[in-house]
Amino acid sequence: MSDKTKYDRSRGTTSVSEKIECPECSTKIILDQAHCPQCGEAIFDEGILSYIPSDSQSTCPVADADIDTLFEKNRVESHEDEADKEQPDLLSEIFDVRRDLWRVLVAEHISGRCLDMYAGFGRRSMLISELANTVYAADPDRSRLKIAAKRDDYESSNKVVPIHATVDRLPFETGGLDTIVADLTNRANVRSELASLERYLDDNGSLIFLADGWTHTTGLTGIVGIDDSTNKNTRSSSHRTAAGYRSIARSIGFDNVSIYALFPTASRPLYAFDIQSDLAVNKLIEHLFEPKNGLVNAWKPLLSLANRSNALKYCYPSYLVTCTNDHVPPAFELLNPLVIPGRARSVVLDVSDQGVSKVLKVPNRDAHAPFTEREHSLLTRLQSSESGISSALPEGEATGSRFGQVRTEQPIDGVPLDKRLDGSGQSLRQVLHIGLDWLIDFQQAFRDRKVVRSPSEVREDLRFEPSNLAPPEVTAPVVTLSTAAHGDYLTTNIYTNEDEVASVIDWEYGGMSVSSIIDAGLLLIDAVLRTVGDFEQAIRIILGKNEKYSSIINGYIQKYCDSMDIPHRTFVLYLPSAYLHRLAIDWQYDAVSTYTRRMDNRIQRINAVYRVVEEMGFS
Repeated sequence: MSDKTKYDRSRGTTSVSEKIECPECSTKIILDQAHCPQCGEAIFDEGILSYIPSDSQSTCPVADADIDTLFEKNRVESHEDEADKEQPDLLSEIFDVRRDLWRVLVAEHISGRCLDMYAGFGRRSMLISELANTVYAADPDRSRLKIAAKRDDYESSNKVVPIHATVDRLPFETGGLDTIVADLTNRANVRSELASLERYLDDNGSLIFLADGWTHTTGLTGIVGIDDSTNKNTRSSSHRTAAGYRSIARSIGFDNVSIYALFPTASRPLYAFDIQSDLAVNKLIEHLFEPKNGLVNAWKPLLSLANRSNALKYCYPSYLVTCTNDHVPPAFELLNPLVIPGRARSVVLDVSDQGVSKVLKVPNRDAHAPFTEREHSLLTRLQSSESGISSALPEGEATGSRFGQVRTEQPIDGVPLDKRLDGSGQSLRQVLHIGLDWLIDFQQAFRDRKVVRSPSEVREDLRFEPSNLAPPEVTAPVVTLSTAAHGDYLTTNIYTNEDEVASVIDWEYGGMSVSSIIDAGLLLIDAVLRTVGDFEQAIRIILGKNEKYSSIINGYIQKYCDSMDIPHRTFVLYLPSAYLHRLAIDWQYDAVSTYTRRMDNRIQRINAVYRVVEEMGFS
């Protein structure tokens, strides 16, 4: 039986002798005691310090019996449990660190002893623990904190202390915290909660909070299809603007207030930026108005009108507000940053009067730092060669930061290759021709010698053990070729000027000696998929006969195989490597995709390739 009066040192902070304060009688308590020696307030159970009744709130869809297996289970099996069916966003809410892209903008304000109020499942607390000394993950919903208490998916997990408490029952003395982060979205009394929290903050501390804008609280964002909000609480919406939140922050004693927009919503942010930065806002609108952008249909009329009237800054659905009386240097020297989340890294565009002046790639969490490290190392090696392809490689430098290694690149010229695709065979032929010509030159410059792989070796190459992925039987040896590879050679990562490749970006999945089919296969699948819209149909078109596209695809494969001097059979059998390669790297570095449905989607695609290869008799 667990000791309900003592805090577990294995889940404690870097200093279990830190003092908290009993919210009942104000007695100072050493954290290691976990209960008040004066009045007996608080118990410790299941990794959580509790200061309110355990049954006060419960909204977690995961049963207690499933929590222990949650982290491992969702990484090795298809997510078919009942909780996942009932709440498809659950895994993203627990694991998707892209939701916290705003850390890049406010990292300098996070340090020391930190309170994360309304911490929920602990995703944000874990990320904050990589910047702070101790994080108290507080929430009135104990069922959600049970998941936070079980988390060990961060090296800094032991710095997170789950606390079951409400804002008015927090166990801290006045001025005892250096940082407070609070998720006040969907909260009715923002002003009073901020006033209650502020008293726990050191005079030079920072308060950071997320909050709704009036367009969300009135349900407008739900009406136009941005989210599923149905709020009609106009009575509480009067202060839910940037000006309103700035006024509240100053009324409780903060001189320095910065406000950022999280667009389109705080729960699903695709962009983050300072609302005072007209250049960043203009870049956002330019990005949204690009063809094929999914948000543009709903938002284009509203954004155009609001931007012309200078009303846009008063209409954002979600805000991030930082409040402090201290002056600290920023984590990054940026003029007008626009943050865009990626799978493992956030991309920060620093915008000037002339356009984007520089691009930063910042790891989303410590475990993702190797993505930037491997990209920079590979590009350095490739650029040191005397091959003619170096002009298409992005120039940049690596620097250290609180997030790990950050790569800063110069902006690139050109238009993404996918913009040329319009569903026609002619556009498909043109895209494949442009992408393949550059790829052949690149692989010829960095190719290794050919190797004959036995059937068992081929099957091992195409196996992904964590998910029991295995290819069909291979009946004869296969001639293979290793080369340097981009690893993510999608049409969206290839930029062109006229009919020439000008730049190839995002090399974090690259390697110096991997299967040559990874890039050639991915380019082909991506272009065909964007043309026909269905994955299995695309694979059947690539591997079978199709009157509309067969000459284009056969010509592509034949040209590639002839140029690299490999058999057509090699291309077909190793086609799954286009997805297996990225899957293995994501698994190695604990990428978000290994915890969410994205992994399932990739596995399903690989299985679809295996199935079609087997059906068509390739072995």
